[in-house]
Amino acid sequence: MLYMVTIKDIAKMAGVSHGTVSNVLNKKGNVSAKKITLVEEAAAKLGYQLNSQAQLLRKGVSDKVFFIQPLYFQEQSNLLQSLLSTYFHRKSIDMESIYLGQGDDIDKVIEQVQLTLPRAIICCAERPSDNFIKNRNTNDIIFFNVWNSKKIEGLTTIGFSHTTTIEKINTIIKEEKIKNIHFITSKYDCDDVFFNSIKKSIPKSCTTDISILNNNKMLYPLFDLLNQSIEDRLIVSTSIEMTNLLKKACSWLNIENKPKLLTICVKQVFHEPDEFYVELDIEKVAKDLAKNIIQQSVGDDYVYETINFDSRINIPNRNLNNKILKMLTIESPMTQAIKAIVSKYTKYSNVDIQIDTVPYHIMYDLVRNKPNKLKEYDLIRLDMAWLGSIDQELLLPIDNFCQKNSIIDKFNLDFFDAYSFVGNRRYTLPLDSSIQMLFYRKDLFEDKYFQRRYFEITRKQLKLPTNFKQYDRITKFFRHPDIVAEYNLYGHTISNTNSLLSYSDFSPRILEKIPKYDMITEIFNTTLEEYQKSKKYSLINSGYHWQNVADNFSLGKTAMEIIYSNYAFNFLNSPTILSADMVGVADVPGGHPLLGGGCLGIINQGKSDLSFDFIEWLYSEDVLRVLSSLGGFIMTNDLKNEFYIQNNYPWLEDFEKRIKSGQRLSLGSMKITFEQERELGERIVSRNLFDKEQNISNMLGNLK
Repeated sequence: MLYMVTIKDIAKMAGVSHGTVSNVLNKKGNVSAKKITLVEEAAAKLGYQLNSQAQLLRKGVSDKVFFIQPLYFQEQSNLLQSLLSTYFHRKSIDMESIYLGQGDDIDKVIEQVQLTLPRAIICCAERPSDNFIKNRNTNDIIFFNVWNSKKIEGLTTIGFSHTTTIEKINTIIKEEKIKNIHFITSKYDCDDVFFNSIKKSIPKSCTTDISILNNNKMLYPLFDLLNQSIEDRLIVSTSIEMTNLLKKACSWLNIENKPKLLTICVKQVFHEPDEFYVELDIEKVAKDLAKNIIQQSVGDDYVYETINFDSRINIPNRNLNNKILKMLTIESPMTQAIKAIVSKYTKYSNVDIQIDTVPYHIMYDLVRNKPNKLKEYDLIRLDMAWLGSIDQELLLPIDNFCQKNSIIDKFNLDFFDAYSFVGNRRYTLPLDSSIQMLFYRKDLFEDKYFQRRYFEITRKQLKLPTNFKQYDRITKFFRHPDIVAEYNLYGHTISNTNSLLSYSDFSPRILEKIPKYDMITEIFNTTLEEYQKSKKYSLINSGYHWQNVADNFSLGKTAMEIIYSNYAFNFLNSPTILSADMVGVADVPGGHPLLGGGCLGIINQGKSDLSFDFIEWLYSEDVLRVLSSLGGFIMTNDLKNEFYIQNNYPWLEDFEKRIKSGQRLSLGSMKITFEQERELGERIVSRNLFDKEQNISNMLGNLK
């Protein structure tokens, strides 16, 4: 007779309670390391195996997604697969890719994977047969087709309408006087519905041809096409790979007059200015698809429109003798990103861009006390916290410029007016807007060893801190002698030299208490004493820059940091031990983060025309994409929704929601100035408590 081992049997052999056994088998962290070992050894001796299939049936659905695509290169489905795989990995959902070889029966593949009760089965380019759809359950199947949006009854379909593509082709036909359109495509991208819709929509006087490549080694169709020199021809490529093959063939054949070229492709970071593009927003598809799968709401059909991307660079070449534009800023990830790209602007505009940097405190001193020294510059990066303290005469108003060029329309003004207004006029544009966030090492917080040891030491479960009492407890845990001996970790960094860094460290702590109590001397002093106690277990930053704090985290010295989000881009730059899936992000403990970051203004009496030209280029869609890939993220309405950015920089996923919760230049209902922030920061650095008789409100009033 077969005997099934029970939890009761394991508990009896291990000498522990039934609840302890259950917690160990279900991988909960609130059990000591000793008891875990006893349970695991007893289970092994008794031959116990967790019946995962029975658990799965009880649950009704698994945390698994299948992605099925043919075994050949198709850049659209490959990008979709990559985006979804990265996203689901962050959400602890397993996505398995299945590649279909020639002759493989997709119906049989789907039938097999449906046995695992997946959340969803995504089919790209290939779909189940009509017979399968008619006779089987297809509620969990999603069919993705790049080239048309034709609805398939009984199947959830996602596709692209190519209305914009047709409009773009017709515009090129008219402007370039095109007489022939020649498509170059692969046999796997050759969609009859797509090509027929284009043929029906273009002028009858314009002929069409198609060259189909079986793979990228069979180049005869390309060479045959290029050897037919036809000036009034437009070549339409259905992928960047095809376009690159065409360019290489042109180069090898020494063809000087490149053909007119339109590429239908996934969204690109880089574009050639003399080529045409229609882009497929696969990031948007991935974002919507992931959201529906997470919410288990698979079933809605989606139709997306292609994007007409104008890659032409429109930079005026003004007739000036001294073509140098000077910008003053501070060292930051945004500054590094701008420095990396300005050579391109110089090439097209013939204007040299000189970028000078000074430390944060020197920049503020110049802006506040020595504005005449700034007159040699044309552009300046200001901190958003300074806008209430600067002389309006320093800057040139940009209201008219913003209306003319619609740059301000790129931003959600509900959040970003704080980065733009000085008094009642708009003087600056948001640049590297940021907010304090809690960054933490996911690999440490999810590690069973740390969870077990934390429970043994504190009798609490290791979870993300939602208040500063929990935050300080976790910080103290990482300096426990046993942890230090093996890992030498700190919980976080505390700055003890720079008054502004110290104020930013301290402010969320006191803001956590203000909603419950009035802002009185006792609250400040109590919070400062708690802050000083936390220093005993923290890594001390004696530097003057946020970069020192960011480096501590990226080099693996700390398990968590509260830092402004614009410095988080350096977490994944070299040198670092981190990868994107190791970095977690959460709201700051207490839920009261400070706003930070900078904005860009034009110095009054500077070279305003050149400055406006440069700003228009810097805030163009093409440049914004490149900046974001370099760690210089400008939070525009379009860029915030880019799925690949959210995958690479997970802290941007709910950025707008978080920035809405931020505040600056206030302590509860009490408004303060940037100078008062510095004064409070000096008290924090020097551990200077207020006398009980002192009134903080009166003290701040005297600082004005």
